[in-house]
Amino acid sequence: MENYTELDEGLSEEQVARAETPPLCKKCGRCQLFKPVMEFRLDNGSKDKLQGYCMPCQKDYRREWYATHPNRIEWRRLQDNPEQRKASQERRKRRAWEMRLEMIAAYGGCCSCCGETHPEFLTLEHKNGGGRAHVRRLHKACNVYKELKSQGWPDSYTCLCFNCNSAKGHFGVCPHVGTGRLSRTA
Repeated sequence: MENYTELDEGLSEEQVARAETPPLCKKCGRCQLFKPVMEFRLDNGSKDKLQGYCMPCQKDYRREWYATHPNRIEWRRLQDNPEQRKASQERRKRRAWEMRLEMIAAYGGCCSCCGETHPEFLTLEHKNGGGRAHVRRLHKACNVYKELKSQGWPDSYTCLCFNCNSAKGHFGVCPHVGTGRLSRTA
């Protein structure tokens, strides 16, 4: 492979940044050589839309990584097997349901407003609001339950049924409480 422009080791970082580089060249983060941009794969996540390593260095890096992580290769092979994938999904669903039941038990086992006990109807209520942002930050409700468990099931949360939780979110109060826009007049 042909070397393009090697850096002069006597230059400071500032001088290197100001040094004239050939047009359409980029410095590889691994071999530290300036190479044509055609030797870099695209990466939409970076500023210049190119990967940090040139293709040969990226290939070497991948080879080294897979040599030190053989269990990831086995995991990937199992994920490509439809039966294994389905079994894995079932395990994840079961663990999520078990975590949900643990959360419900920790917060009283029933809706704190109306007393509903069916776990399919019960949800986590953030007493101070912010439930949607909390789930978005952790990506899944199961991760919220895990975080709360690690914090010792804090008192700023409770368990409500979906109807009570929705009414509180939309109208500010549950109809069971009897105040606000939805209070019953008899």
